[in-house]
Amino acid sequence: MIETDYLHWLLKQNLTVVHEQPKILQQETLKAEHELKELLLKEYKTLLDAHIKSTEMASQLSKLPRLLEQAQTGVPVLREAIEKLKQEYPSKIQKIEQLTAVQRQAQKVQMVLSIPSLLDQLVKGEYYEEAMDLMAFVDKMKQGVVFNRIKEQCLVSKQEMVEKLSILLSEPVKLPLLIRVIGHFRRMQLDEQELQVMFLRQRGTCLDRLLEIDEKETTVYVRRYIDTTREHLFDILTHFKAIFINGNPKIIGSFCNDRVDIFCTELERCLQHKQLQIPHLTSIMNQTMYFGMSLGRVGVDFRLLVVSMFEDAILKCILSQLDSAMDLFQRSSHEQEQPKDDKDLMSYPALAHLYNRFISCFNQLRTCCPSGIESRLKNALDKHMDTLPNSPLVVYFKSLIMEAFSSLYPPKI
Repeated sequence: MIETDYLHWLLKQNLTVVHEQPKILQQETLKAEHELKELLLKEYKTLLDAHIKSTEMASQLSKLPRLLEQAQTGVPVLREAIEKLKQEYPSKIQKIEQLTAVQRQAQKVQMVLSIPSLLDQLVKGEYYEEAMDLMAFVDKMKQGVVFNRIKEQCLVSKQEMVEKLSILLSEPVKLPLLIRVIGHFRRMQLDEQELQVMFLRQRGTCLDRLLEIDEKETTVYVRRYIDTTREHLFDILTHFKAIFINGNPKIIGSFCNDRVDIFCTELERCLQHKQLQIPHLTSIMNQTMYFGMSLGRVGVDFRLLVVSMFEDAILKCILSQLDSAMDLFQRSSHEQEQPKDDKDLMSYPALAHLYNRFISCFNQLRTCCPSGIESRLKNALDKHMDTLPNSPLVVYFKSLIMEAFSSLYPPKI
């Protein structure tokens, strides 16, 4: 194509231009040869390297057909070996595929495997909200060997959290914290009735700890025991009704009966103490009646249960004072002669002291005079009167004593 184009170009030129073309071609040829020589001198190393590389490549390419033939003969053998491996070791292939999938999801797998330790740290750090969220995630996991093992490990932390929350219920905490603790238990899907029993049992344990009061002074101990029981038992019942709106009446009733029995047993034991006198008993009785009236607002009025206890304690105290007065009279009456005056108690000092002691006992009863001890007190007075000598002054003394007793218990109309 180049020669043809060149001939067409010459035909179009004049004769002068045509005669000059040989010279021009010769000059261009010389120039090209000169540039080629300079290039060879300058880049001879590169040209030698290219020649060597081309020679090596030609040698390797000459071996390529033989290598391709060998590869083609080995492909069927390789296929047979692979098929045989698949048939003989399907479980290994499956494990390899599983391991490959695990490697692809290594970060996620590591996070899943660290769930038990993370849950344990949350429980020990008392981050119960976060622990509950993590346990909810664990519950949504599918069935599997690894997942089942993770769930088993999380159950240990869950049981530890249940124990710690249960212990927290036995501490002197306020209502907001109790509501949060019960909320955690409900998220664990515990039975509602079992939760009510646990709540009352643990709050009862808290009350028992608060009732560990020093018993050096019986009066102070009883008063503190009553006040502590009243305040905290009222709080327990109020908190129970606030948390368990539809609480089981049998459960709360059983708890109230148990606490009232414990209180009455301890109260009865304390009332038998010899240090308690009538003023002390009166104060304790008023405090106890206020306690019963307060619990009556939540349906636990136990005042009728303690009336007989106070009656027995007051009667025992009065009879002890009367017996002591009679013993003193018996000892001093032998040293004094009975006067002839039938209305002057001062003429018989022993009888006057006895009168003062009896009247002192009756005055103590005026602040608290139980009607239930009237007949028993009357019988005790009659027995003491029968032991006195028969004389006009004693008869007068008896009339005064019975008159004072009648002022305590006026005749019924």
